[in-house]
Amino acid sequence: MNKHIIFLLFFLIAPIYVFPQYTFSGGNGGEDAPYIISTLQDLKDFKLATTSGNADIDSYYSHSNYILSNDISIPNAEIGEILAGDFYGHFNGKGHSLVFIADGSDSISSNVDNRYLIHLLEGTIDSLVMSGEIYHNFYLIGEIWGNGKISNCINYSYSQLSPIWSDNIHTGYVSARFADANSGTIENCINYADIYASSICGGAICQSCWAGGIVRNCKNYGNIYNAVVAAGICTIVAGDDDGNTLIENCINYGNIYTRNQNEIVQLIDMHNYEDFSVGGIVAYAEYSNNVIRNCQNYGTIVSEKFHTVGGIYGGNRYYPNQANVNVENCANYGKLYNGGNIGGIVGNVFGIVNVHNCYNAGQIQGYGNILASENALGAEVRNCLSVYGGSNMVRAVNGDNITMSSNYYDKQMVGDTVDDIIGQAEGRLTRQLTGDTPELRAMLGNGWSYAEGRYPIPLGLENDSLAMLFATPIYLHGESLDDYDNINLVQHNFRVGTESDVEWRSDNLLSINGETATIIASGRDTVTVSLAGYSFSRAMNLVEHCAVVSSFSSTVCDSYEWNGTSYTSDGDYVQILTASNGCDSIVTLHLTINNSVHYSFTESATNPYTWNGTEYTETGDYTQNFTSANGCDSIVTLHLNILSGISQNGTAEISVFPTPVTDILNITSSETISEIEIVNTLGQVVKRIEVNADNAVCDVEDLKAGVYVVRIHAASTTLSLRRFVKE
Repeated sequence: MNKHIIFLLFFLIAPIYVFPQYTFSGGNGGEDAPYIISTLQDLKDFKLATTSGNADIDSYYSHSNYILSNDISIPNAEIGEILAGDFYGHFNGKGHSLVFIADGSDSISSNVDNRYLIHLLEGTIDSLVMSGEIYHNFYLIGEIWGNGKISNCINYSYSQLSPIWSDNIHTGYVSARFADANSGTIENCINYADIYASSICGGAICQSCWAGGIVRNCKNYGNIYNAVVAAGICTIVAGDDDGNTLIENCINYGNIYTRNQNEIVQLIDMHNYEDFSVGGIVAYAEYSNNVIRNCQNYGTIVSEKFHTVGGIYGGNRYYPNQANVNVENCANYGKLYNGGNIGGIVGNVFGIVNVHNCYNAGQIQGYGNILASENALGAEVRNCLSVYGGSNMVRAVNGDNITMSSNYYDKQMVGDTVDDIIGQAEGRLTRQLTGDTPELRAMLGNGWSYAEGRYPIPLGLENDSLAMLFATPIYLHGESLDDYDNINLVQHNFRVGTESDVEWRSDNLLSINGETATIIASGRDTVTVSLAGYSFSRAMNLVEHCAVVSSFSSTVCDSYEWNGTSYTSDGDYVQILTASNGCDSIVTLHLTINNSVHYSFTESATNPYTWNGTEYTETGDYTQNFTSANGCDSIVTLHLNILSGISQNGTAEISVFPTPVTDILNITSSETISEIEIVNTLGQVVKRIEVNADNAVCDVEDLKAGVYVVRIHAASTTLSLRRFVKE
């Protein structure tokens, strides 16, 4: 019996240790009344509540709900006092900021293992903003596990460190603001802050993404400086048989600048470490099941010769864990130069990589527009398109391990050409690589979005304004694959794409009017196209092409025939003809079209019926031609019904003319007219005039065009009706 009493007492007393010990600024931690964080002390209490050392208390507070009710300023000296433990609840920042205040101190420098606001996350963090300056490296989350998620968060905070050299190459590294390691989900997060590295630099969104990890719809606008290993989104991806890593729908706008060559040599000497990878989206990978999909790089990457560089995925040189990576429907628009192995989409591959449906419009300094590799264990490059850079789609030292099929480049946008490999990598003219044709679909397959007036866009990116901008073509002269201009030698005037309301401009040697670009003088010029605040430029060597430019204007009725072409609407039309001296004759027609007017009316009348001086005695359809105010024909048709055995009221002879009429309507009678009324087709009297004479002049200029009836009252005529047409 005593044992049962003790057991019961334990359960009655135990909850005392679970009851909340911290009240914060309000709330009870439930979904309907989350704890309110409004002060720096609340943040400090949040740390204490989740790291108390009492498992029950830690569990209670780490599973609770919190909201940030206002911005909170955090001096650097007190950062160490807000670094919380593991968290499984929900923290909603409500769009408010944690503002870090630089004060020259670093309260977390001695605690290298915990630089995280939250150490481990299996709950959710939503709508939190970070800003200000942090003296040392700091992350929002240390590790995201399982169902843990960061969403809709923004970072403006930055760190700036001096170089730190030690026996550990990772000493002093600067990484992402959002997460150190991710096996959960990071989505809809944006980094605006520049990152100043001292050695290794992680991605701007997360340092590493492990099996099951997802980074989706994230953007980086910050530049990265002094990096050795860096990426715009995530430094390393490492899936395995238990789960994929997925980097999806992410964009890097920031530029990446690596350390100088002498410092990198020093690192190599110190650490025998040569895996220096840089990628616009991902730096390098390990293991299997890594997917990078629908990502875009707009940033410039400037690297040293020791680096392997990819516009999307940097790749690996000598990493022992050979990676398997799929890069699908991605696009690079950035300029990549100075590195060792540079690929527009993927740099060096020490492992297996599949590159499908990818697009390069960036300038690549050497190596491959799509892939550059030395040690690929296996690579497949399929259905890729490059519209700028060089003609070398893939650069491979160990080419036997790389298979290619159905890859194309724009021969007119590259500065050099190599021999095509039929069925694998082939050049085409711009007009053959734009639009939506069965031939183009057969070339690139179903992984692309096709539309008139632009290059294909990798499927999934077709609604993105950045992708639309870089799909805008320049149509240089091209008669055939043996007769065409390219950017190194432009001898003919050309067209530019105008889809999506892009705007074009040039330096001074070209005149761009609408879609027509005319060479003014020989020399090197740059054309730039802009959309939604972004732009790209293409430099080209122009050779002045002789041309005679003229124009003329014409105003005609209904249609105009010019050299076999019929024009039926107003506009400016250009034809390029051949002048007597063999040069182009560029003629512009400024055309105005006036249309003829067609009216008809029906009349039932006694015999005879008089219309504009012509008498009609039989029922039928009769047409008279007049000249309208615009100088074109006014064609009026009378549908006449002669009434047998019926005569007009009264004896007056009445005439109404002219009809059609534009302004003045004349009415004459053999008897005195007392009054006239003009009635529209709805039976409404629109004018009434007292006359008391044998003729009347009525101004009808203000009437709308149409058919009207004039009622004429005369001394011996009760009511006489006549119809007329108003133009």
